[in-house]
Amino acid sequence: MLDSANPVFLAFVVLANLLIGGYVYRRNQNAPANRAFGLMAAMAAVWTVAVLLSHHSSLSAVSCARILLASGSMLPLATLVFVALATEQFDTDARNRARWFVLPTAVFFVLSFTPTIVRGATRDNGVLRITYGTLHPAYVAWALLVFAFAAKWLIFAYRRSVGQSRLQAAYLLLAFMIPIVVGASTNLLIPLLFKSSSFG
Repeated sequence: MLDSANPVFLAFVVLANLLIGGYVYRRNQNAPANRAFGLMAAMAAVWTVAVLLSHHSSLSAVSCARILLASGSMLPLATLVFVALATEQFDTDARNRARWFVLPTAVFFVLSFTPTIVRGATRDNGVLRITYGTLHPAYVAWALLVFAFAAKWLIFAYRRSVGQSRLQAAYLLLAFMIPIVVGASTNLLIPLLFKSSSFG
């Protein structure tokens, strides 16, 4: 998160996520990948609303920080499910593997509302500063692991595809790897390494 998180820009990001996700969903509501993309875009919009509230509201800083991390805990799983469906990784074996990600994600979602993930938070000139709990490193490790599986499936889909499918897989890989790397760095790794959310 940026120290100067502009509320107009954040509102635009929320709207863009909802419009793009809604468009993809409405294009084929019966396609599992379209539904998963719509869900992932909606989760990104919820997370962005949490960022907006964290920096630009008079709500409790601790509550905002916990909502921020709770909504953020769902993004890796939503991304993984979309990638699995979009790259046709969701055969019976993949479906069983994906189920292994649901329970830990749910646990981290619930724990995000407790001092084990977010011990405290304050606002300093509109910047949310979070004091992380003892399980925050596990939260970060879990999110990185789930994103790593999504990246692995994207790379695998790219390598096995040919022709037009290979070009589409390359676009999908690029479209997801850039935000995964940037987002994981600024919202997971930097806060973990510096014990502060003011950098990321």
